[in-house]
Amino acid sequence: MEKIAIVTDSTCDLPDELVQKHGIRVLPLRILYKDGEYRDNVEITADEVYSRLKEEIPTTSLPYPADVDELFAQLKEEGYSHVLAIHLSAGLSGTSQLIENAARQVKGMAVQVVDSKSISMGLGFTVLEAAKAVQQKMDFESLGNHVQSVIQKMRVYFVLDTLEYLKKGGRIGKISGTLGQIMNVKPIITINDEGVYTTHS
Repeated sequence: MEKIAIVTDSTCDLPDELVQKHGIRVLPLRILYKDGEYRDNVEITADEVYSRLKEEIPTTSLPYPADVDELFAQLKEEGYSHVLAIHLSAGLSGTSQLIENAARQVKGMAVQVVDSKSISMGLGFTVLEAAKAVQQKMDFESLGNHVQSVIQKMRVYFVLDTLEYLKKGGRIGKISGTLGQIMNVKPIITINDEGVYTTHS
């Protein structure tokens, strides 16, 4: 009988109560400052990051490889036979590739890595749908197909109060960011089919 685990990363922005309720495993990305680095939502909270933005804009990095290996080992020890790992867009991060590389080293447990082509609650909603399907006893093959169907139907849109941080982080072009600031325009931003930020027209 299949025992399926759902794995994601901390950019999913799911509330802790939903993570715990549905047994979702969350790998923390790293938040990097000049004076050190922190595991996202483990050693530093979103509120703490926001409060420090005027002092320093941090960068992010992949989960620690040791955290990934430890999670796979723990899941195997707990008797899981299958893992569906759903992560933020490969167009924005190398997290999916890191997980795929680690999965190749796993023996005795089937691991499928899915690029959500999304971020934040776009990713979170997909993960939640997968977890609910597991609780409804959906088999692993059908689960993978179900998640791909959800991703294809998913569209994420958001508006930011300022483009400053996307511009400084290199997530949008400097010209687009500067024009937006000068004109005080708040464009609707989405993620395209390649999984990267773009403005919605």
